[in-house]
Amino acid sequence: MVSFCLSRVIVATQHWHGRWSLDAVDGVQKSHALPTPRIGGLAIAAAMVLAWGILEFGPQQWLDSAAQGTLADLLGRSACGPRWSQGFCSAF
Repeated sequence: MVSFCLSRVIVATQHWHGRWSLDAVDGVQKSHALPTPRIGGLAIAAAMVLAWGILEFGPQQWLDSAAQGTLADLLGRSACGPRWSQGFCSAF
């Protein structure tokens, strides 16, 4: 529920942060018809932090994947191979 609500806030306020956070629609891995906020991962991270506090999961299970996604969003690069392999390795 936290992720859903925060995602709605991100979409509703994209006119404020859009020039920095909207992803272009042209490119190899692009499937959206309109520019899409790249900061949607913040909603997922907020839900993970809340679950961590409630369920007592440690950050080692998700922190490196969250850091990789944040870095990819900040740099504007989104190579699928390195992200997939990093996420796969972090599961172990």
